[in-house]
Amino acid sequence: MKAFWVRTAGLGLTIGVLVSLMVGQSQGDVRTATYKGSKMCIACHKGIHKDIVNAYNMTAHSKALLEASAEGAIVADFANAPIKKDQVAWVLGIGKREQAYIDKDWKTLPAKWSVAEKKWTDLPVENAKEKCVACHTTGFNTADMSWVETGVGCESCHGPGSEHISAPAASKKTTIVTLSSLPKDRQMMVCGKCHSKGTDPSKKFPFPVLWDKDASGNLSNPKDFRPGDDLNQAFIHDKPTQEGQNQQFSELLMGKHFAAGNTCTTCHEPHKDTGQAHQLKKAEVELCLDCHKDTIKDIKTHQPTASDNAKCSDCHMPGTVRKMHTFMSKKSS
Repeated sequence: MKAFWVRTAGLGLTIGVLVSLMVGQSQGDVRTATYKGSKMCIACHKGIHKDIVNAYNMTAHSKALLEASAEGAIVADFANAPIKKDQVAWVLGIGKREQAYIDKDWKTLPAKWSVAEKKWTDLPVENAKEKCVACHTTGFNTADMSWVETGVGCESCHGPGSEHISAPAASKKTTIVTLSSLPKDRQMMVCGKCHSKGTDPSKKFPFPVLWDKDASGNLSNPKDFRPGDDLNQAFIHDKPTQEGQNQQFSELLMGKHFAAGNTCTTCHEPHKDTGQAHQLKKAEVELCLDCHKDTIKDIKTHQPTASDNAKCSDCHMPGTVRKMHTFMSKKSS
């Protein structure tokens, strides 16, 4: 009897472990985990992924939303500005290309600063919580317009980490979203949740929201989009016809690179500043030729009339300030 109990107990323990692991494998995209903030991630990963942790603070993502009082937060010249500096409570963007500003009541101020041109341009006054903040924070809650962390932190791409933090070592990897474990389309949707043009199904928000529907199709109970979710259920894409802000994934869906299986991270390094524009993994021409070397030797051979400093995007990515990610041939662009 004792031997039977031991065997049974052992079987029960084995089943318990298997059930725990099976549940853990789905934790990356379930609703039970909660956001804990990047500081919690860094506390453990500063030794395991030291290079990523050290580089994170250099990326534009980490400084997507800053308090105006933060050192170096504001890059604009307010000498002849159409808005007053003391109106600024929050700063949208690190200021590599441009920067917009929010007042204490969470309204966007009516002008933004162009870094390259060193001038101000008009900006519509909007409710920043409804139109901007979701993609500049981590753990944004549409239901009450709150968030866990300013800036785009680790959990924006890897999902809320509470269950990952509390999980035993053996199941750590199964309780957080690792993008490489997702299908390629879902990997890109993690980037696409903010780098897209369109609206949520309610057409109120310019970012994805998952809604419940009643029998009549009425929407209720808004929930945040989390890594691993299907963006198609939470967002209605526009088809951009000209360059614009934060619409790269919508553009990519229109071109051949997406159909060929390329993802955002084929070209871009999400974790650190590579020293290249737009966090490209390599210099642009070298990066493109990595994939196209079988048909293109170099730019001069490919296009003899090209200038010495020509780049692939000059012909194949329409636009000037924001090159469109449609990757059209010159003939069709």
